[in-house]
Amino acid sequence: MFAWLREKERQAADRGRTGAGPSLLVLGDPAFGRLAGGALHGPGRAAGAESFAPLPGTRAEVSAIARLFAHPQQLLGSEASERRLGELAARGLRDFRFVHLATHAVVDSKHPMQSALILAQDDLPGPPGPARAADKPRGGRLTAAEILRTWDLDADLVTLSACETGLGQYSGGEGYLGFSQALFLAGARSLVLSLWEVDDTATALLMKRFYENLLGRRPGLERPLSKVAALQEAKHWLRQLTDEEVAQLQAQFPKEARSQIHQGGASASPASGHPYEHPYYWSAFILIGEPGEPTAEPTRPIDAEPIPILLPLLLALTGLGVVQVVRRRAARAA
Repeated sequence: MFAWLREKERQAADRGRTGAGPSLLVLGDPAFGRLAGGALHGPGRAAGAESFAPLPGTRAEVSAIARLFAHPQQLLGSEASERRLGELAARGLRDFRFVHLATHAVVDSKHPMQSALILAQDDLPGPPGPARAADKPRGGRLTAAEILRTWDLDADLVTLSACETGLGQYSGGEGYLGFSQALFLAGARSLVLSLWEVDDTATALLMKRFYENLLGRRPGLERPLSKVAALQEAKHWLRQLTDEEVAQLQAQFPKEARSQIHQGGASASPASGHPYEHPYYWSAFILIGEPGEPTAEPTRPIDAEPIPILLPLLLALTGLGVVQVVRRRAARAA
């Protein structure tokens, strides 16, 4: 898998990049209907097996992230739908260097390729207006199987800002089968996925900081951070926030999203005054794949890059071979 990822990186460098800047496909706050309760990115279901609680924090999250990019494609509310994503996939997704999807997820550990991201539910065919026979049946879901079958990516990073997206069916040395395999095979070079249910507001703050680090858009940064360093710094920053700082940061979100965002963990602050210091809030997300910095310019081919760890190994093996030859010659001479 590592060799395959490095080859994908080399191919992207050989092709180079065109355009005015990094492009983003970002989806959030799908229209689930008027359901009550819940501030989780995960199943968060209200009454009924197919009912999902709204995620207003994801609107703040994706709106804040989109403002960091020159060419974002935003899908919010009713537009965050299976139909719209299908249209974009049919036209091609290779222009998007970054893909960020913030919604509910349902992970199927028995049939991992049926694990799904939940999309808008307000435009699905059914009574009183059933779909025409020629229409593709829509269930308001994006499954790992559909990603594998229909997506063609050339993305530096895909982030699934939802619950348990890093899980699936455990397969020994292959890790968890599901979203990660589908996205890598579709053309992603790195992924940010979660290991458990995540808080709505904490995730919005974490992701905004992560992308600011990644793009070098945070005051005080001299240059963009690598993906792994950007995520690590965002986690450390989130756990140190105070109640007052959380309130100030929420006020900086776009106005249309700020009025809807849940208070999340801040509504039950611990005695320390750091509402997100518990690992539950900041450690769920992991980076898989290429850990380095996304670059707009072509990099050197992998064949031209030195691999420092091999040099001492080769020297050691060569020295061992010389010693063995000397010993054999000495034994024969004796």
